[in-house]
Amino acid sequence: MSKHDDVVLRAESVGMVFNQDTPEAVTAIADISFDLHRGEVVAIVGPSGCGKTTLFNVIAGLLEPTRGRINVNGEPVHSATGHVGYMLQKDLLLPWRTVMDNVIVGLQVRNTPRKEAEAKAKVLIEAYGLKGFEDAYPSALSGGMRQRVAFMRTLAFEPDVILLDEPFSALDSQTRLILQSDVLRIIRERSCSVVLVTHDVG
Repeated sequence: MSKHDDVVLRAESVGMVFNQDTPEAVTAIADISFDLHRGEVVAIVGPSGCGKTTLFNVIAGLLEPTRGRINVNGEPVHSATGHVGYMLQKDLLLPWRTVMDNVIVGLQVRNTPRKEAEAKAKVLIEAYGLKGFEDAYPSALSGGMRQRVAFMRTLAFEPDVILLDEPFSALDSQTRLILQSDVLRIIRERSCSVVLVTHDVG
């Protein structure tokens, strides 16, 4: 397989202008191009307000760029397609659902039979340190545990591309370092294709 053949995500001259053609026009993204290969992690570093999250929303199909295009597996992204998993800064767990039910929520949206969804979730929960917490609710979990659940929810439906939007920024420094190490291990084990945005060069 050539380097060209294993491109999972391609951004070509992507630009995003809000309120285009008005006096209030704001350029959030000027001209961004890059390739993400299978099993690769690409980090986008920049200060708050530089357009990182806007780029993620374009990649996820939540925003249509004003110029350029995004391709995932060679197909143009025009709307949310389910090929991209998006983990935000906040875990956004559903407080009325258990750990198990939060992990499988994306699979349920895809109409995966519950037994099959729970089998996939069980593997993730046991492999990544939350065995015994399947029936716990988010209110009973630490911040780091909640982020683990959010990451497992992202992994569960096996997206082609995973977007991580500063998912550890709200955690204390020790928990952040531990979780970053664990997530990196998981990414390597599963050969995930990941785009990570951060303002922390450390």
